[in-house]
Amino acid sequence: MGFSGKIEDLPVLDIFQYLHAGCKSGTLKLTRENELAYVYFQKGNIIHAVSPQRSNIGYLLVEGKDISLKILQKALVLQTDQSKEKPVGQILVEMGAISQERL
Repeated sequence: MGFSGKIEDLPVLDIFQYLHAGCKSGTLKLTRENELAYVYFQKGNIIHAVSPQRSNIGYLLVEGKDISLKILQKALVLQTDQSKEKPVGQILVEMGAISQERL
């Protein structure tokens, strides 16, 4: 079961601990004024975090509608599951989610 909504009164650390203790998977979207960040969880562990204020190829591809957020999440999971870490762009190309030229 998921949850959503404004949880302004809870410290972010408490939310992270809840997700970790519950072995939850998914994306936590954090906003503050004009700032935005996504934290990706897989079985309670943080596997990736991104802020649009910082250039990140995965986020740029989602924003440009070249790939979906679900495809990016799958690529990030694959990235953490591999013994030799590959760039997410390379994984997306190998998945067939985007062409090398478009990347």
